[in-house]
Amino acid sequence: MHGYIHTKLIRGIPDPSGRSFLSQEPHPALTQVGSLQSVCIKVNSQDGVQMMLSKFNSCSLPTIVRDLNSGDSYVWISNAYMLTMAAFQPLYGQTANIFGRRSLTILSVVPFAVGSAVSGSAKSTGTLIAGRTIQGLGGGGINVLADIIVSDLLPLRERPKYMGIIFSAFAVALSLGPVIDGLMTQRVTWRWIFYLNLPICAAALLLLIPFFHVNCKKESIRNMLRRIDLLGNALLVASPPPSSLLPANEPTMPLRLFNNRTSLGAFALTFIHAILTYWITSFLPVYFQAVKEASPIRSGILAAAGVGTLLTTTLPALQAPLAEANVAVATATWAFLRSLGGIWGVAIPSAVFNSQVNHLITPRLRENPALQTRLANGGAYELATKEFMTSLDDQPRVKAAVVGVYVDSLRVVWYVALAFAIRGFLVAFVVKEVPMREELETEFGLQEEKKKDEFEQRVD
Repeated sequence: MHGYIHTKLIRGIPDPSGRSFLSQEPHPALTQVGSLQSVCIKVNSQDGVQMMLSKFNSCSLPTIVRDLNSGDSYVWISNAYMLTMAAFQPLYGQTANIFGRRSLTILSVVPFAVGSAVSGSAKSTGTLIAGRTIQGLGGGGINVLADIIVSDLLPLRERPKYMGIIFSAFAVALSLGPVIDGLMTQRVTWRWIFYLNLPICAAALLLLIPFFHVNCKKESIRNMLRRIDLLGNALLVASPPPSSLLPANEPTMPLRLFNNRTSLGAFALTFIHAILTYWITSFLPVYFQAVKEASPIRSGILAAAGVGTLLTTTLPALQAPLAEANVAVATATWAFLRSLGGIWGVAIPSAVFNSQVNHLITPRLRENPALQTRLANGGAYELATKEFMTSLDDQPRVKAAVVGVYVDSLRVVWYVALAFAIRGFLVAFVVKEVPMREELETEFGLQEEKKKDEFEQRVD
């Protein structure tokens, strides 16, 4: 097929030393072992940072809200990032087919770094939300392009192995994010949670610019711009309707992605998994800091342990029934649903928690109207710190009542989460077994000359 890399996996071909290794025909230069590992390191350096940042604020958020006097606007500190990331991920997926993977991957690191600097230096909630919005613009690209690149390089049967490397960065970020979050908040300042991204982004650019080269079909600027689904992406940025219903030559979310039960089920599982992931990382720290009076560091460790049990890999499952030409848009849609689920995973439990607190504080703190005012309308989340709870030690009856408000409000939060988890369990039965392809046809991939050099060096 002209303009495409066509490979087939063959096992057990010996190298000159007598060992067996994975080879590909008809182009042995396309052997991916060393080159793909280097690509994974490069994309993980940015994907891990992006994921870690999204987990960072789970333990520090009560402290940030208190320092900036954010009140009930605290939800937007997280959601500004998630909304922007979700809105732009489909655009990255569609334009990756037009402008290529390399340029967008490099460019996505820049707004992420700029947003980190703005967020770290923020003196008000509005500035912090603006910084988080800029971060989301870059985070959306980082999040989706790493997965698209790995999907470009390997047939579906081999893809999960290397996806495991990507998801290992995801898992490490989920685990370390809350811990580093708590450490920074307790020992230094929450601002370093954002400043820490700057040298890591610089290191990612130093790896990506000179070493990361993949194929890209060259076209005129006019032709490339004409291929962009401007209307669909504009509506996605404004709000998330099904842009696949809009007429376009290359729609951002084509309907063909959803016309089989396996892909549809995998998309649904991705959405539910993201909801529960962010649900846990946002509200376990509230329990441990407000009820158990744990430090931010300890609450981060406990939150990370809970999240690890929810980590899944649904991307290969949804890609299996789809053609390879759909890799970019399918992966972008998957990432979009993951981000959209993250938004719901913060917004829904926040609404439930605030509603329950408002309902309980009047009868239980009837004799302390000033404390009622502090806890109402999002104040309970802001005050969910060890410092606040220990300040009530000289009023044991009041403290017991406040702890009861937290416990009973969080109980309802977890009951609602359980309903989502049960639904996810049932949706899993929709996904059926699909044979995994052993062939790969793509116009993207590592540049051929570079791959030949790497292959020859391995043979020598």
